[in-house]
Amino acid sequence: MSQGGAKGISIQGVGKAYVSRGAERRALERVDLEIGAGEFVAFVGPSGCGKSTLMNMIAGLLPIAEGRIVHDGRAVQGVNRRVGYMTQADAVLPWRTVRQNVELPLRLHKLADPAGRATAMLAQVGLDGFANAYPAELSGGMRKRVALAQLLAYEPGTLLMDEPFGALDAQLKLVMQEQLLKIWAERGQTVVFVTHDLAEAVTLAQRVVVFSGRPGRVKAIETIELPSPRDPFRTRFDPAFEAVYTRLWEALAPEIRREAAA
Repeated sequence: MSQGGAKGISIQGVGKAYVSRGAERRALERVDLEIGAGEFVAFVGPSGCGKSTLMNMIAGLLPIAEGRIVHDGRAVQGVNRRVGYMTQADAVLPWRTVRQNVELPLRLHKLADPAGRATAMLAQVGLDGFANAYPAELSGGMRKRVALAQLLAYEPGTLLMDEPFGALDAQLKLVMQEQLLKIWAERGQTVVFVTHDLAEAVTLAQRVVVFSGRPGRVKAIETIELPSPRDPFRTRFDPAFEAVYTRLWEALAPEIRREAAA
């Protein structure tokens, strides 16, 4: 797998606190983690454990008051324009066609030939026949493909993906997982993927990081050794999948129960 544009991430002693109604609440507690260039890493943990907070800090959308995050050899200070960020809520504009939506980030980054790049990207995500359609004419899965094309079009070296397929049904989720794995194999970008779906994490990632309940700490890290290339429609039937899923669930389940009882 090529790692041409991929960037590594070093998370060093990062913590985060919020003040609410005069009381401090710890979201993250001294997180240390190294993510290699071209690596696909998934974060899982109970709701409120700080997964998305950490993602927003990597993106530079939240200030880093405790510890530091280094991306591509440079400390993150302010908005990190060297990453692409995809959330559960897509940023597809309803008054623009599919092609115009994909062209938008290209024009914002002032890249050459935005129309040609958008056309090529739509072909890569299987939407070349829908370039002139409007979002209201698309299914939920097709809108997600548009959002993925927007993310990939300007070729960021690092992709941050926070529950990007969470709103899809189980079948569409498998289709999008397959699409993402194919593109990652071709491009070799670094991917940090937040999900509440442990099966999704095991299916996609090279390593899965389990966070404890609030305040979030790294509780366990598991290297996923499954046959490549992975097929989301078949991988979960591999006995090795069941074994690693069970180990991760044993680390995750107590944290979910503890947060539910809090």
